[in-house]
Amino acid sequence: MLKWMKSQAQILASEFARELENLLNLKNYPRLWNPVVSLDTSDGRTGSLKITARGSRALGWQRVVATEEHGIMATALGPFVDWAQLAATFDFAKIAGADSPLQDQPAAMPRSFAELLAPLNRDATQRVIHQVDLQLQIVSRTLVMLEGQAFEQVLQDMLQACALKLGELLGADRTTVFLADAGRKELWSILAEAGHAPGIEIRLSWDQGIAGAVARTKQAINVPFDFYDDPRSQQAQFLDRQHDYRTYTLLALPILDQQNTLLAVVQLLNKCQPDSDPKTPLADRIDREGFTETDIQTFGEFATIIRRILESSRAFYLAARRQRAASVLVKATQALNHSGLDLSDTLRRVMEEAKTLMQADRSTLWVLDRDRKDLWANLPMPDGTVQTVRVPVGEGYVGTVAETAKILNIPYDLYDDPASHTARDTDRRSGYRTYSLLCMPVFDTEGTLIGVTQLVNKYRTGVLSACRVVQNSDQFPDCFRASFTDEDEFFMLAFNIHAGVALERALLFSKMEQKVAARTRELQAKNEQLQHEIREREKAEQALSEANRRLSALALVDALTGVANRRQFDERLIQEWRRMRREQSPLSLILCDIDSFKRYNDRYGHVAGDNCLRRVAAAMTELVRRPGDLLARYGGEEFAVILPRTDSQGAQHIAEALRQRVIDLAIPHEDSEVCDRVTLSLGVATDIPTDHLDVQRLLMAADMALYSAKQRGRDRVMVADIS
Repeated sequence: MLKWMKSQAQILASEFARELENLLNLKNYPRLWNPVVSLDTSDGRTGSLKITARGSRALGWQRVVATEEHGIMATALGPFVDWAQLAATFDFAKIAGADSPLQDQPAAMPRSFAELLAPLNRDATQRVIHQVDLQLQIVSRTLVMLEGQAFEQVLQDMLQACALKLGELLGADRTTVFLADAGRKELWSILAEAGHAPGIEIRLSWDQGIAGAVARTKQAINVPFDFYDDPRSQQAQFLDRQHDYRTYTLLALPILDQQNTLLAVVQLLNKCQPDSDPKTPLADRIDREGFTETDIQTFGEFATIIRRILESSRAFYLAARRQRAASVLVKATQALNHSGLDLSDTLRRVMEEAKTLMQADRSTLWVLDRDRKDLWANLPMPDGTVQTVRVPVGEGYVGTVAETAKILNIPYDLYDDPASHTARDTDRRSGYRTYSLLCMPVFDTEGTLIGVTQLVNKYRTGVLSACRVVQNSDQFPDCFRASFTDEDEFFMLAFNIHAGVALERALLFSKMEQKVAARTRELQAKNEQLQHEIREREKAEQALSEANRRLSALALVDALTGVANRRQFDERLIQEWRRMRREQSPLSLILCDIDSFKRYNDRYGHVAGDNCLRRVAAAMTELVRRPGDLLARYGGEEFAVILPRTDSQGAQHIAEALRQRVIDLAIPHEDSEVCDRVTLSLGVATDIPTDHLDVQRLLMAADMALYSAKQRGRDRVMVADIS
């Protein structure tokens, strides 16, 4: 007896361990998992069942209950907590009184739900359903141990297997299990079709179609051949055209929980003739009698499995999805909180984080421009460039959200929406194709709308890599046959709070940068104006300096002859006297006078006299060229020449040259007392200045020499003996 009880416990424990191994994929880690099943008993009535992993404590605990018809079954006493000790107590008295079919031939555990449901047929319904129920008892307590994204695929596989099996049992060509989305009043599902992988996500409103009517009334609807004659078939006909299908008969049934709350709607299409070849055209396989009451009863028996799956997994499914989304949300918001102040970098970061959070193909943050009353965003173009696109407030989906500050969620396929013209136009410009869209307002810390986040093309659950967007094509990539959900809206609301803070900060910084840039440009303009004014002032100062120089020059130059005037002569004579005194070099002075110049004026007039003075001055200038030498008009017709570092002999030579140069001018002078042309009388004096001598001595000596030249007949040079 004890041996038999141990055998029963071993079988149960092995099944439980295998199921746990399958669900957690632990068979890929044999060195870590390596489960060991043991049974311990001390009094013959109670015992402990343990499933232990290598190097760890026991993994969970169970109780075994015997049934009169099917032997033992496992029911969990409570949820697993932190992989704590797994143990179970057994009532051996009940086990001993049971005649279990598992005693001699323990059944092999199926590897998937499809394999589990494979033996199901009309004859074996009760037995297989009960076995499935046994497995679901284990699964329902094991779900809490599942972590990560794998569970979504597990749920879809279970629903897919149930849908395909229902289609097989009831002879339907296509079966869909629509899950109820109470928040959005929608039904959604991944389309299941025999021989095809899951691929098409369908969403139906509760207000439309046969499935919607079942959702509202919670009553089954059976439409016989031909379904298209039913007035409620318009939406189905539209979907058929989209997916190249034809519905002839339809059966839709609700699945309710114990509180009569809608869990799902199962829709079976096209009752087929038994044993018909699936390769035969659908029209030739149709059973025109449609679905029967027997089919509905069979469904009622099988619905328990689907209800159990949905009930046992729905809470965990939502919690797992929200936990994953929350984790991604935390990561995304942390990234936003650590973003910089640059506006373009903030926009890029918000787009990347939102796209990752929502599992979308593209994310765009449209910034509100209140001055222009539109929104702008940088969008990639077909040629690889990025261009700024603007949408007026109130136009298109983005403009509508900016105007109403309300969420806008357009499911797959967006082009079916009557208001999609602006999105279509944007797609044409950007070379893109939008299938689904979620637009949500973004507010600043004061609750003022500053932008709109736009999520485009939700990836279907289970898609691991991105697929290509096909523009202007009838091909619809399977990965985009999905829509954004209420949960997406919920998490985007939280995300947008942080996005609004980051955007507000970046916009304030951008405005500050713009103000700084404008102020910088203003200062640069003022600086350029100031520099221009400085340059103009410098030019004016230079002109003034030049004018002053010229004025000063004019003040030292004789206006008539252009040579130095008497003022300049007096200043230079003193300067050269002092300089020659320091050098102890000779300084010579020549004073000359045009002979009989009064008579020249009387004879030829003052104009001719002025011209004569100019010609004489010009001729003398040609000979007085050394630096430091100075020719000056000393009086009316008198001129003076200062010759630094020139001794008496050199000064006399220059004086003779001056006299001869004037004679060579051959200026007629008929009234001259000397000859018939203009002549000069010159007096020369030379001295070496000392501290005890005065410059007046040199000037008086030269004047006396000039006087002597005139006394002796004019037109001659006289040299003073200054000693």
